[in-house]
Amino acid sequence: MLVFWKQALVFLATPKTAWTAIEQAIGSLATISMTVPTATKHTDMAQFNDHLKPYLRATTGLDFATTALLGCAARIYPYWSSYQRPWPGTRWGFP
Repeated sequence: MLVFWKQALVFLATPKTAWTAIEQAIGSLATISMTVPTATKHTDMAQFNDHLKPYLRATTGLDFATTALLGCAARIYPYWSSYQRPWPGTRWGFP
């Protein structure tokens, strides 16, 4: 997770999205870089909203924008269509 204090921006780390490369490229620009432990590094949106967002709001008075990079499911599961059950009366699962 990268926190950009002046810009009021939080960039959440997500697994399988080349996060280490992103972190190396822009991590030096971040005010806070949470890398260890992995549970902290990969804080999800719910945990961020419950724990860290209230802290950031209380200390700065700002509502931090939150963003994350999501991986493409088609790249992770390239053959998902071969595991889909076809719809009744169709060949490939499409009407």
